[in-house]
Formats: sequence, structure tokens, C-alpha cells
Amino acid sequence: MAIKAILFDLDHTLVDTKIEYKFKVLNDVCSYFKKSVTIDEANKFWICGNRTDFIINKGINPKEFWDYFHEIDKIGDRIKNTYAYSGAINLLKKLKEK
Repeated sequence: MAIKAILFDLDHTLVDTKIEYKFKVLNDVCSYFKKSVTIDEANKFWICGNRTDFIINKGINPKEFWDYFHEIDKIGDRIKNTYAYSGAINLLKKLKEK
């Protein structure tokens, strides 16, 4: 049977967002709520998953956090700070040939 489609979760699979951008966004949001954040916390926030616990442990209301987060994290800025992993383009080309 021929392959008709392949779906990817892009982030951390084919592409990633620069840690400097991830830290800036999270730091800007936390600073708005008068909280500090480390680069290590930013990494964990973006990669490890349970963001609600992080937000609550910082003493921030999750709804307020996400409302402000979405004001700060603009799609155009995210795109400018996203890059493809080495080999991702070649992988996609090979898959297209199949």
C-alpha cells in the first residue's frame, strides 16, 4: 500500500525554537507577574510538559498567565526564532520520494 500522508508534531521533531526566544518569552511573562525564571526552568517549561504545575508553583493564576503569554508570544516572532534540525530537510525529501 502506498503512503498517502505522514503527520509530524514539528516542535522537537523536525524543528525547534531557539532557547533564547523561549527564555525571553517566559521571562517577560513571569516578570509581568513579578516572578523570576531561570534558563533551566525555561527549558523544562517548554520541554517537560506539565506547564500548569510550573505556573501554579510560581504563584500565578494559569488563566492570567496564558492570557498574557499569548500577548507576548507572537507567531511572527516565533517563526523568526525557529530552525530546522540538521537533516530534517533531507528526511522530508526522502519521504516525498516514497
